[in-house]
Amino acid sequence: MKNSKLALLLVEDKKQDIKTIAELLENSSFDFSHASSIAEAVACSKKINPDIILLDIKLTGNPSLLSLDTLILDLGKKPIIILSESDTEEQYLLAAKKGAFNFLNKTDLNTQLLSREIEFAMERWRYEEQLVKAMEEADKCRKAAEQQSIFKSRFLAQFSHEIRTPLNAVIGVASLLEHTQLDDHQTDLLESLNHGSDRLLNIVNDVLDISKIESNKLDLKIQTCNVRNLVNECLNLFGPECDSHKIFLTDFVAPDVPSEVKTDPNRIKQILLNYLSNAIKHTHMGSIEVRVEKKNEHDLLFTVRDSGKGIPEEVLPQLFTPFTQAHTDDDIKGTGLGLVVCKKLAQLLSGTVGVNSQQGKGSNFWFTIKPEASLCLNTERDNFEDFEISLVSSDPFVKAAVGFLLKSRNIPTNTYNYEEFQNSSNSHQLVIFDGRDELYSNEAKEKLSNLSGLHIIFTNFNGSSGDWNQAVTIKAPYSHSKIIKTIAKIKNGTSSQERIESNISQLSDRLPKHNILVVDDDPINRKIIQAMLNKLGLKSQQAKNGKDAVEKHTENQYDLIFMDCSMPVMDGYEASKIIRKIPSNTIIIALTAHALRENYDKCIRSGMDYFLVKPIRQEDINELLETIHKKAS
Repeated sequence: MKNSKLALLLVEDKKQDIKTIAELLENSSFDFSHASSIAEAVACSKKINPDIILLDIKLTGNPSLLSLDTLILDLGKKPIIILSESDTEEQYLLAAKKGAFNFLNKTDLNTQLLSREIEFAMERWRYEEQLVKAMEEADKCRKAAEQQSIFKSRFLAQFSHEIRTPLNAVIGVASLLEHTQLDDHQTDLLESLNHGSDRLLNIVNDVLDISKIESNKLDLKIQTCNVRNLVNECLNLFGPECDSHKIFLTDFVAPDVPSEVKTDPNRIKQILLNYLSNAIKHTHMGSIEVRVEKKNEHDLLFTVRDSGKGIPEEVLPQLFTPFTQAHTDDDIKGTGLGLVVCKKLAQLLSGTVGVNSQQGKGSNFWFTIKPEASLCLNTERDNFEDFEISLVSSDPFVKAAVGFLLKSRNIPTNTYNYEEFQNSSNSHQLVIFDGRDELYSNEAKEKLSNLSGLHIIFTNFNGSSGDWNQAVTIKAPYSHSKIIKTIAKIKNGTSSQERIESNISQLSDRLPKHNILVVDDDPINRKIIQAMLNKLGLKSQQAKNGKDAVEKHTENQYDLIFMDCSMPVMDGYEASKIIRKIPSNTIIIALTAHALRENYDKCIRSGMDYFLVKPIRQEDINELLETIHKKAS
């Protein structure tokens, strides 16, 4: 812009038309210049740098519309208005296609029309310039975000590896210690160790899950799952912890909930375990219940209810946002990420999340899912006709929860507190007696001991069944399936508690004695994996890196190879590729501290068959070997 005027260049070779247009713009705010040819226009433009160009459609000896591409190329992007003595649709479309801003008929021109069209063209050009700049900026931001995302993924992968590798040693050793003879003090220390390492592992998983969800890399693994078994598995993990907090942990799965559905059971467990962990942290004595009901024809509703201190109303709306703490005055702190992950997982399962809470009365955390299919209805139909139960407890929640269960199974039930039971003259066919924490009187216990037949006792987790004569004891968690199965066993004539052989012993008997190689550059990790295999009666050899593994496999042809992925000299990926070139039926199991999807894909592409993420527990080894054995059978 010069002298506060816009520079206008007219490209026209007819003197009369130049004069006419100059007169029309005489009182305008344009600094007027003209050229008689395209070449002259290019030369003039380099001197005055016009803000807008008026171009005759056909200069003498030079069809200017056909030269528009050249003009735009030489001058850069400028607003150009085409002038013509006629305005055929074909010319108009060609001008627009080549980049002209407008097309005006010379015979229609007047001062107002020309000024207005020039102003419109300038305004459009300014908007387009802003748009181009915005798009360029957006493209820069997108590229920067992509680079940042790549950096974050690499960082998280490395972060996962660096944390999980030492954590594998901690959790692996703790897992082995669980199967040794420990005194009470050592058992308490081990529980503290497990609790702390599990919390650290949960933090690592939460961070990784948020990253994977944000980058759309979190995949659901849809499979058939049993809803009741899934809930029981979650409850069983918290039995000892609830017992130490004096919490009555139970569940209720409504009879109309299908036995099996198609969904991702691991993600449902992840949400339930997070809810349960939070409930236990903030419930000091009391009760926790997991309920599963049909919300409607298609959706299932999962609720974790606790009798804890409750959550302030003003905090509730922010609970499922990052880094928000529900109980800011508690000594127990967390990352504030777990509930965010729960919300995103529920959304992936076509559901939602929510919470209802009242201070002093507890909280209800819930989520819904939409299973892909319900494969079969619940067919549990135990016949409890003519079988009456006496429920004895001073805990209102125990009476309500267990009483509701028995009612849902159409089992006639009478409820008593301890004094009522002690003074009762009724006959008692089967008694469910709350024997936790010695809340009962000795008289009530004595009366129960004098009754004929077997009865059911709720005891503390470390309680001794020998303290009760003629009784089948149930320890935390007090799941409904456990209660119903125990009642059914007594009704069907079971005379004593079933002693189930150790899962490890059963598995050890079934497994063939494979020739096994454990490959890891960390000697502690090698030792832990070998110790876990020894528990199953399986002997193994060691290799300290991929090159060592290839050499040993060439000599011995191993049946199973537990292969760490990240090692010096030669990593597990390269070693697996080389081993796959050797004809054999070797099964290669990846051991990795990287938990991202791309690492799993990389393992499969390298020729590995299975994938274990560190830290690795005895149960992980057991389950994987059981799977391999079943596939081979």
